[in-house]
Amino acid sequence: MIITTKNITQLQKGLRENPIHYVFIVNYLTKWDDDVDFDKGTYTNTERVNSGTTAYVRLLAVTNSGEYISNEYNSGNLSQQWEEINYSVSTPTGTAIIIRGRAGNYTGSLGSYSSAYTNNDETNLIGQYIQWKAELTGTAVAIPTLDWVGMNYMTNSITEKNP
Repeated sequence: MIITTKNITQLQKGLRENPIHYVFIVNYLTKWDDDVDFDKGTYTNTERVNSGTTAYVRLLAVTNSGEYISNEYNSGNLSQQWEEINYSVSTPTGTAIIIRGRAGNYTGSLGSYSSAYTNNDETNLIGQYIQWKAELTGTAVAIPTLDWVGMNYMTNSITEKNP
């Protein structure tokens, strides 16, 4: 059985109603949010800014559009199902940040990028490796910033035991 974050509530309810079974679920969050994570990506008309213990990506002030492409993250699981994508951005009036993702089972041969995600969207991506990109647009006086991006994934099975 493939477990998604949307059916965890149903599983928890089932455990309360039928306590003789144990369900083991492992949930992982991959989060790009600091100097080390952002340093591994590729910048086009964007830059990494260090702010104390965190870092963020912003559009260069001399351009109206740019992008940041993350490194390819290895989940360690062939055909991994990726769940929700979450992110934190600052988009002043007249600016935007669009997040897209792609996945594949072999590094260097990921598929095409998805359509744009909104915060907490299901990614519907499957593959051992995941990569995302942020497309930033701004104006001469308004610059968007990307604070972090996170993607959830879970193990693809549950184990049930009788006590």
